[in-house]
Amino acid sequence: MVDMWVEVEAHQMQPLAGAIAVECIVAPVLHGRERNQAVIDENVEKLKKVLEVYEARLAQSSAWWKGLAARPAAKKVAEFMPLGAGAPKKQE
Repeated sequence: MVDMWVEVEAHQMQPLAGAIAVECIVAPVLHGRERNQAVIDENVEKLKKVLEVYEARLAQSSAWWKGLAARPAAKKVAEFMPLGAGAPKKQE
């Protein structure tokens, strides 16, 4: 599932966010030109639509993950995972 979202981000979000960053940061700082507000506005609107889809899908993914993480087998496996893997700390 993570691989899928990495691909979605690379193809849907990154080009839009990158275009905004270029106009807001790269163009003025590195190229000394004013930013093109029309390009920014166009990409912000497109990015809003992408993020709306993310919000809807991530709610479903969050529910799926919570259900999965609550399973005894997942808890056992999580004990062996590095810190920050989302499992509660083992009681000693």
